[in-house]
This record gives sequence, structure tokens and C-alpha cells, in this order.
Amino acid sequence: MPVETDSIILSAFLNACRANRNLELARMAENKLLELEGDNGGRYFQLASVYALGGKWDEMGRVMRMMRGKEVKKLAGCSWVQVGSGVHIFTSGARSHPEAEAIYCTLGFLIDETL
Repeated sequence: MPVETDSIILSAFLNACRANRNLELARMAENKLLELEGDNGGRYFQLASVYALGGKWDEMGRVMRMMRGKEVKKLAGCSWVQVGSGVHIFTSGARSHPEAEAIYCTLGFLIDETL
């Protein structure tokens, strides 16, 4: 059964390239992925991380320059956490949660304990 290549398939493929440090296959996926989602900043970061893990800093820089040249920005990460019957939504760096002070205090403690 033929499957049309879309950005989700290419993103999963790129993650496999990163896990296996296969830069050659990552380069093959790069053009098609950016053709499909060239306005998605997360895709540029995904590509840059593949090259960085492979030690190809010049390639990583090239991807980041492409992103800046197109004035594409990466959206902040978002996590959903269920506690009991409630769901709490956190975005990277946000302090709008009513218990943000306690959360960051606990997070700091956990980080200190793991280091």
C-alpha cells in the first residue's frame, strides 16, 4: 500500500536519523521537510540537532542561518500534566500558573538534587 510522504513521516524519519547519527539520510530528508513545513521553526531546530549530534557544526549553523533568514521562530514548548481530575498546561518559561512560584521552587530543588 503506497503511502504519501508528509511532514509527520519525514519528522519521524529525521528522528531516526538523529538516533542513528545517519547524516546522509538526514540531508536527503531536509529539502523535502522544509519544502513541506518551511515556516515551522521546530523543523529547523530538529534538523540542527541532527547535525549537532553528528558533530557537523557548520551544517547546524547553516540550518540556523536559513531559519533566521526566513524570519521563522520556534514556538514555545508546551506540556500538559494531569493531577487527579485536573489538567495543568505549562509553556516553556511561563510564569502565569497560579502556583508558578512553588513549581519553580520545587523544580530548582529537584535540579539541585540530581546534580
